Amino acid sequence: MIIGNIFLLSYNALKERKVRSVLTIIMVVVGSSLMVALNGLVAGFSNFAERMLDKLAPNVLFVSSTGIQGQSPFLGRGLETSSSIPLYAAVVNHIKSLSFVEDVIPS
Repeated sequence: MIIGNIFLLSYNALKERKVRSVLTIIMVVVGSSLMVALNGLVAGFSNFAERMLDKLAPNVLFVSSTGIQGQSPFLGRGLETSSSIPLYAAVVNHIKSLSFVEDVIPS
């Protein structure tokens, strides 16, 4: 089939079904604009949430000694920790002596 005939058949079909053609064009325009708007909204919300979370003590590190029988209180019951170093005064003093540590508050 010749390319010109394909375009002629397409144009005649568009002319015969004007309402359907207009509704299809509107659907494509609205659908693509909604996808762009939704993508922008999600990216904006993600950026906002990241900035807000960065403000919540970004330079604070919590170190916990092991719980009862090698279980960490943060991991849940029955999950073993990889190391079991209790936080004695010597460990706290060693952490204080690190160059990038400003303060240590043992609890």
